[in-house]
Amino acid sequence: MITSSLDPADAQSLGSGLDIRIQILLAAEQEFAAQGFAAARLEDIAANVGMRRPSLLYHFRSKEQLYSAVMAQAFGAVSALLDEVLNTPGVELAARIEAMVAQVHLFLRNREGVARLLLRDLLDGRGPTRVLVMAEIVPLLMRTERFLRTQHKFMRPDVQLRPALMMIVSDALVRAGAGPMADLLWGEAHPAGLLARQLLLANPGALSLPTTLHPATQVR
Repeated sequence: MITSSLDPADAQSLGSGLDIRIQILLAAEQEFAAQGFAAARLEDIAANVGMRRPSLLYHFRSKEQLYSAVMAQAFGAVSALLDEVLNTPGVELAARIEAMVAQVHLFLRNREGVARLLLRDLLDGRGPTRVLVMAEIVPLLMRTERFLRTQHKFMRPDVQLRPALMMIVSDALVRAGAGPMADLLWGEAHPAGLLARQLLLANPGALSLPTTLHPATQVR
């Protein structure tokens, strides 16, 4: 029978509950990215943060719950970045699009384990990926699509927003997941924001990104 009580041998060496959960989430992100959901083992994740499996289950009661928490944390961060871009006043649409794309690329470059995890399990099809897509990814796409529809007078009249957004997101995911091979495949400087503007806008134009939307516009 599985027990979920905190092992006394682990409790002495670990910090506060919040710190422990963060350590577990980071270790789980790396393990899921390396092994996929199906092959990842809670014993290995626990060992990577210096605890035993029963102590990990004190914080997350199943592998499914841990996986969901990893992805909720990651996409919560993406959601916050998106809110910042969409809600910053006095910014032209072209600059918002550039900033959204740059933020997503920067996030995935810094958290490439998230990109590899998602790509692996989308291809594998055995993890709780459908639930993840419905709970975390589709709402982000819908928010972005709704915002862009309010800007229809600036958009290309023939653009189909959801497929266009998926092209932009897929590019970011695959580039981040490619790791060291990304520069070989995309080139050292990848003008993702410019390509997004050309895909979406009737007049992509030249762009000077406002300092309030701070990320670099070229992805390296």
